[in-house]
Amino acid sequence: MARKMKCVVCGKPFTTSHSRQMTCSKECSHIKKNEYGRERQREIRSQKREEEKEQLHSLCWECGKAINSGCSWSKCFEPVEGWTAKARGGRESKAKSYKVLECPEYVKG
Repeated sequence: MARKMKCVVCGKPFTTSHSRQMTCSKECSHIKKNEYGRERQREIRSQKREEEKEQLHSLCWECGKAINSGCSWSKCFEPVEGWTAKARGGRESKAKSYKVLECPEYVKG
């Protein structure tokens, strides 16, 4: 059964018997493939960058207290009262680990 369609690239009307055909010619098909392929690749790279930012190190690595005077976490590995942290480590991990996002004892160091 022939269907009337409109090309997604140039807007030209065309008739097709294939339900998945979205372009009027091979030229438009090539343009669509490259254009949408590049857009999707950019989108994937952007998502990966965002995930990498999300996975950056804990705030403790930049804290002056962690090395010098210490805090409850750096001294005894006890969570600091009032911090915002995400627990890390899988089930097989024996040690507690946290990614600290905010800490009331943080000192730029």
